[in-house]
Amino acid sequence: MTIGDITKTEDCERIVAKTIEYFGRIDVLVNNAGIIKPSNFENSTIEMLDQTFDVNVHGMIRMTRAAIQSLQGHKGCIVNISSFISYRPINDYITYCLSKTAVEQFTKNLALDLGQIGIRVNSVCPAIMGDTEFWTRPGLPLNKNPLFGGMIMKKICSMYPMQRSGLTKEVIPSIIFLISDKCSSFMTGSSLVVDGGKSMTSAQP
Repeated sequence: MTIGDITKTEDCERIVAKTIEYFGRIDVLVNNAGIIKPSNFENSTIEMLDQTFDVNVHGMIRMTRAAIQSLQGHKGCIVNISSFISYRPINDYITYCLSKTAVEQFTKNLALDLGQIGIRVNSVCPAIMGDTEFWTRPGLPLNKNPLFGGMIMKKICSMYPMQRSGLTKEVIPSIIFLISDKCSSFMTGSSLVVDGGKSMTSAQP
């Protein structure tokens, strides 16, 4: 799946139909797609905000709408991948911060709406994951050269209570926990923050 696959309703419906055709049904939906456009308020544009929301928020809504019928039939669950910045702002990423705050509100409202039909909805809020390409894409601070990028990451890690960035393998168990009826059958509308304590600090980013 690519970013383009979740920016059109018909693509989301096609993905869901193919999944049901292959597996027979959908038990779990993990909404995990996002883009980030560095900008402060002065430099941001409505177009940048629209593009960010179209993927980070509208994409989740489209995929959820497409999957809801199958999820309802099996009392499935939804996990939205949010971010620690939904709890605290960071410099120069206003559009991303706004979108992830919206994801948190979407999670809680969806939990209220879908609880009556047996669908649980929760979110995971990670900090920077050092083993992904998310923060090293063109236009982002770590996409300079290996030396400069390493220096920036080292500075970022020093701002974390645990003195390092996170790893995807440390986030995946949180998702598994939230989709497990044995572990979280009475959890909905909750957010698991997996950020090495970053949201407790005042240091940027």
